[in-house]
Amino acid sequence: MMKRILGYMAAMGLLAGAAQALEPKADLRIQRIWPEKGESLLNKTISEGCPVGRKDLRVVTVRYLNDKGEVTEGTLIVHRAVAHDVLAIFDRLLEEKFTIHRVAPASYYDGNDDRLMKMNITSAFNCRRTTDGVGFSKHSWGAAIDLNPLWNPYVKGKKVLPPEGKKYATKRHAIDQPGLVTPGSAVVRIFKEKGWTWGGDWRKLKDYQHFEKKLRPE
Repeated sequence: MMKRILGYMAAMGLLAGAAQALEPKADLRIQRIWPEKGESLLNKTISEGCPVGRKDLRVVTVRYLNDKGEVTEGTLIVHRAVAHDVLAIFDRLLEEKFTIHRVAPASYYDGNDDRLMKMNITSAFNCRRTTDGVGFSKHSWGAAIDLNPLWNPYVKGKKVLPPEGKKYATKRHAIDQPGLVTPGSAVVRIFKEKGWTWGGDWRKLKDYQHFEKKLRPE
């Protein structure tokens, strides 16, 4: 009897439709970086010796609320293992109406981290050394995001990066600025739900802009 039912469903094309429904649909907002576009998207953010190559990276188009109150789109370059995470996180941030100044690849300023922070650019992949110059930054794997870096500076003792972000470095709970990342805020919760960690939780320094995720070995 079951064989007859399955035969009937196959003849009607119902089994094929059911199988397609079970398969996850590819999201067009996540794209490979093809060779012909690699130069413009990656530019000086990648070079020989970086821990990941172009084939490991994906272009993710995210929607966000800018500081003019407009919903717009931006591009992040991330490791393929976290691409769906990033898409889901930014969809949630938009739902929460979290303000982001601008989203762009780090290549927007040739990977110059000082300029990216000063101009408040939210970016991800950037093959570079850590701020203190020891080893590769997590950004070199495409598994880290700096969110509104001017408003959420890097603070270590008296050192604040970018220097223009000093007024956002202390007494952050009392600062009236949309787009700040603070303990217990929705943005921190949303990232942590996806297994990301926040630099604002670090003890020896505070990197309020920084979120990262440990990549699983393949």
